Amino acid sequence: MRLRTLSVVLVAFVLVLATGSAVVANQDQMKAGKKAEIELTKPSQVGDVTLPAGRYVFQHVVSAGQHIAMFVGPTGTEKATNTKVKCTNEPLKQKVTQTSVIVENVGGVNKVTRIEIAGEDVAHVL
Repeated sequence: MRLRTLSVVLVAFVLVLATGSAVVANQDQMKAGKKAEIELTKPSQVGDVTLPAGRYVFQHVVSAGQHIAMFVGPTGTEKATNTKVKCTNEPLKQKVTQTSVIVENVGGVNKVTRIEIAGEDVAHVL
């Protein structure tokens, strides 16, 4: 009887460990959206970073519940940057047909404020 109780406790303990590991693994997974090539025609601020003019690969990811906009580039240069900034998503009524980048002049500084990626039904607001 005592051996059987010990066996049941041991099996329950192993199940709890396995379930806990699966939950932790799921929390660390990153969900990535579509990649798109965008072009900045002039230096533009993204978060606290000013990106030089050029072509960048943009991708939206969700990691640990945080929405992040990633910029890699500019392509064709020796010093490509990998910039990450928090963003929010704004649902759209339909999928976007053409990728667009909105840059606004805020206090004399060009800032990327919104990106819409062809094929997605959300706008990425920075």
